[in-house]
Amino acid sequence: ASSNQLTGTVPDTFGHNHMLKDLRLGGNKFHGTVPGSLCTNVRINSGRARQFGCDAVLCPLGFYSDAGYASAGSGCKSCPDGESTMYLGSSKCRKFTQRDFLS
Repeated sequence: ASSNQLTGTVPDTFGHNHMLKDLRLGGNKFHGTVPGSLCTNVRINSGRARQFGCDAVLCPLGFYSDAGYASAGSGCKSCPDGESTMYLGSSKCRKFTQRDFLS
C-alpha cells in the first residue's frame, strides 16, 4: 500500500493479523501514531521491529527514509534543521509555512 495516497490513521487491527507478513505503508498521508501492536510485531517486514520498533512500519514526524520506513541497513533519518515532514512515513523533508497548515 506504499504511495497510494491513503489517509487517516493506521488501524491497530493490522498488528493483530497473524497472516500479515509484509506491510509497506510509506509515502501515504497517515497521521497519529503507529499502533503498538505493529511496533512489536516481529512477523511482519522480515522482523525489522526487533531492530527499529515503530520505525520499521513508518518513519515518525520529523524523520524520513527513501521508503518511508526503516529498512535493512538504515533507519529513519532526522530532517535537517528548519525542515520537517507533514505525515508519517515520509520519503523527504521540506520547509513549511503557516499557509501549509491553514489551507
